Amino acid sequence: MLTMESTAYSPGHITGVVQPYEYLDDPINSGSKGIGFSIHKGVTTQVNITPSRINEIRIEINGETVSNATVSEYVAKSLTSNINRNLKISIKHLVDIPIGSGFGTSGAAALSLAYALNQVLGLGLSTIESAKVAHIAEVVCKTGLGTVLAEMQGGFEVRVKHGAPGIGKIIEIPLDDDYVMVALELGTKSTEQMLRELVRKNETPQLGEQFVHLFLADSSVQNFLNLSKKFSQLMNISHKLKNAAKDAEARGFICGIALFGDTLFSLVRPNEVNELKNIFSKYRIHNESIIISQIEKRGARLL
Repeated sequence: MLTMESTAYSPGHITGVVQPYEYLDDPINSGSKGIGFSIHKGVTTQVNITPSRINEIRIEINGETVSNATVSEYVAKSLTSNINRNLKISIKHLVDIPIGSGFGTSGAAALSLAYALNQVLGLGLSTIESAKVAHIAEVVCKTGLGTVLAEMQGGFEVRVKHGAPGIGKIIEIPLDDDYVMVALELGTKSTEQMLRELVRKNETPQLGEQFVHLFLADSSVQNFLNLSKKFSQLMNISHKLKNAAKDAEARGFICGIALFGDTLFSLVRPNEVNELKNIFSKYRIHNESIIISQIEKRGARLL
């Protein structure tokens, strides 16, 4: 029996400032403006396809079969809807960042899956067309708005126009040094819930727009961290994260909140990593609470 296989990778992503635009009946034009960066740690997705008597989709995350991977199911069903033969589709996501904590895992899973499926099925879609499917899945499943657009691009970026890949617009910001992300992750938060929280606060749209303009006037890492810190004051974050942020700032490190999760982050130079890691270590709740990753300057791609 013939088995076909393809593998793709997508970086994770952290958003420090966001202005959401969500239109219930228009996922293509839904999205967000904002400022963020892609990280090397992310999601690698392997797809195996075998002819079958019945259609079947099996999804694993880090070796465990799951039944609630709604975004991946949406992508798989969308890309196979016009195929006139029964297939067994095995999807294996290898995720090396926390899920549901603001690292863009659902977008990375959707995007890497869309790229892999497009190749293995011979659909002939462009990278933008494949990424659109992933973006729509995120919007419909309420797991993200602008993450796919950013992860497709990679690097340090500001999203200046909302919408799916091909519609939304990104400006990539060159970095003047090799920055490293150091993050303290203390738990998960629902993206849908946090989006509702932001939309309810009348000042959020004005601040999101204002902060994007302020960043474009000074697109330094330091300004981004300062703006992210100010934006995080809109969010309901834990006392533990607040204390960790104060502790870090007392030592000269400005931190922001990863939208959307209970996660504190900063960007530092390589020689500063251990110092910030030691500060965060006092607040960690398990061995995996501290995540360190290089910025990923390339976007999602086939492997």
